[in-house]
Amino acid sequence: MNPKTWINLKNDENVDLKKSLINVNQDLEKIDKDLYDNYKWKLEIDNINLLYVVLTRAKEELYIISEKNLDSKGNEKINYFSGIFIHYLKKINMWEDTKSTFEFGLKEVIKNKKSSSNNITQKLFEVNSRIKQNIIIKPKNINSWINDFSDAQDEGNIFHKIMEEINSEKDVPIALDKFYELGFIESDEKEDYERKIFAIINHPSLKKYYQDNLVYFNEREIISKKGNVVVPDRLVFLNKTDVVIIDYKTGKENGFHKTQMKKYQAMLEEMNLKVEENLLVYIDKKTIINTIK
Repeated sequence: MNPKTWINLKNDENVDLKKSLINVNQDLEKIDKDLYDNYKWKLEIDNINLLYVVLTRAKEELYIISEKNLDSKGNEKINYFSGIFIHYLKKINMWEDTKSTFEFGLKEVIKNKKSSSNNITQKLFEVNSRIKQNIIIKPKNINSWINDFSDAQDEGNIFHKIMEEINSEKDVPIALDKFYELGFIESDEKEDYERKIFAIINHPSLKKYYQDNLVYFNEREIISKKGNVVVPDRLVFLNKTDVVIIDYKTGKENGFHKTQMKKYQAMLEEMNLKVEENLLVYIDKKTIINTIK
């Protein structure tokens, strides 16, 4: 779901790595503005090409649903497709502020010649109730297939995906609504996730690390000098050098988890950072926090 791009790395005698795959976001703009602008330009070209395709493929009728997105002076925003549509309506003298529907073009009923079909048609069919037959179907949204989200269908991966979008308490309802609307979680699951998330971010030992004024990184890759890559669930920077590691686990306690956390700490210390706390958070019916020394 997150767009990525390759970035060139500066030569370092200790790192034999010339390129790295990173997320395209505002952090990239600070690191390499030209690369960020180039990506946005290519994305805009792709969107224009897509718009051209959808506007030129209709054979009989074309319906466009858009926003009435105007600035404070009532002018259209031409850097949005909605503004381009409004600008076009103004150009052909059809735009009226009070109207929300516009029609133009020739209205002709095209009669297609009927052709015989050899298809077999079943005229009678019966639908049995899934409740009556004791069949339970979870109505997952088709977006979960389109976006290749199959690797996040189990509870643990979905939980991590939700937590990736949460920094403070205000982000919780937004993230849960998003995953519910996309069909990744059901209404009863939504309540259960909400309970577990609030148990974490309001926990006495963790609450101070979920505040809006903190610098944080969720699910960000760390590359060691040897080229190894790790992805801690959450890093919270207390200042430029002091950092807190938080990692979530939805399964049972495992010795490997502590080894993994120590690996995170070693890689951060290799970067001349001081790990103030290394916290392993187990989420089930009760939130359990293990401090890794």
